[in-house]
Amino acid sequence: MALRFDPLLKQPGSGAEGFDSLGGYQLQDGSKAFGAGVPIPASGGRDFWGNQVPEGKSPAIGAYEKP
Repeated sequence: MALRFDPLLKQPGSGAEGFDSLGGYQLQDGSKAFGAGVPIPASGGRDFWGNQVPEGKSPAIGAYEKP
């Protein structure tokens, strides 16, 4: 099933060298991507930024989970 909506990234295209430059790829509040993902068993329980991924409910689509 394809989802078609703007994920509301904070500042896409702003990445440069280094981990600290990737914050622009986090989701903004109000993004429809929050809670629209599918749980992945044994995924490590953390997103790309180290935020905890919720257990027992749908995570966000993408690499960012709201802290």
